[in-house]
Amino acid sequence: MSMRGNKKHLNEVSINDKIGVDSEGNEISLIDVLEDTGPEITDSVSLKIDTAKMYDCIKKDLTRREAEIIMLRFGLGGKKEWTQN
Repeated sequence: MSMRGNKKHLNEVSINDKIGVDSEGNEISLIDVLEDTGPEITDSVSLKIDTAKMYDCIKKDLTRREAEIIMLRFGLGGKKEWTQN
């Protein structure tokens, strides 16, 4: 069982992981690279992470009917946005 759990985490990367060294020999982390490219990328990554967490919470905490209503009302998951009527 623990082998399965470890396998699930193999593709995960921390934003603080060291990814190499620069020309001066200083270690570079993923956050350094993302910060250099501008705030748009870090905002985009943060938005994707928050969106994934939101979908997980919807699936975990709401009934199937409640989740469907929320998804339709706000146009989540690529669905058309509907009014309350």
